Amino acid sequence: FSVPMGKADKVLRVLLVEDSVEDAEQVISLLRNAGIAVRPNRVEDAEQLKEALESGSTDIVLLSPRAKKLNLTDTAGIVQRSGKDMSLIQLVDSVTQDAVLKAMREGARDIALRTTPDHLQTVVLREFENLSTRRALRRMEAAWRESERRAHSLLGSSRDPIAYVHEGMHVYANKAYLEMFGFEDFDEIEGLAILDLITSGDAEKFRNVLRMQSKGEKPPE
Repeated sequence: FSVPMGKADKVLRVLLVEDSVEDAEQVISLLRNAGIAVRPNRVEDAEQLKEALESGSTDIVLLSPRAKKLNLTDTAGIVQRSGKDMSLIQLVDSVTQDAVLKAMREGARDIALRTTPDHLQTVVLREFENLSTRRALRRMEAAWRESERRAHSLLGSSRDPIAYVHEGMHVYANKAYLEMFGFEDFDEIEGLAILDLITSGDAEKFRNVLRMQSKGEKPPE
């Protein structure tokens, strides 16, 4: 499963919590060997981590098992308090059931074997894809809300009576529609069956029109 990404989204911004420059460079090299465009940064302590998260964008935080000034619990707390969506991965030299459970409980989204390139690359790529999916979803939700706002604004200002009816019940009506039936506020007809607004003599004719529409047929003028 993949999500179309813009040019900027294809660059993985990695923040390594790592004391050793050489070890950090080794991890970055392994990621680049997988064809990942990496923009790396390295920190050693809590203050540096906070400053890095505040000053720039980060996709994934990789916590080294050899970091002496930051443990997983503290790192997870700083990442969470930043309010930004990113993935925290605990790097390990070996995997045990207890290590996995401990890492998950303390706030890691996953763990990755730094000694096994394929595992490291797979975990990082999967988390980056998941992150990109979440960001794409938020963009779509924002676009949907803006589209809905514009639609309501357009319908609300229309001089033509317009209503949305779902399963025979009113779920939306603009001002012109309310005025046509003598209502002042939509609350008065919300959930009201549209057949309640049709005289008994024409109710069956109106039902036939609804049946035609439900079958995709064009109703009579």
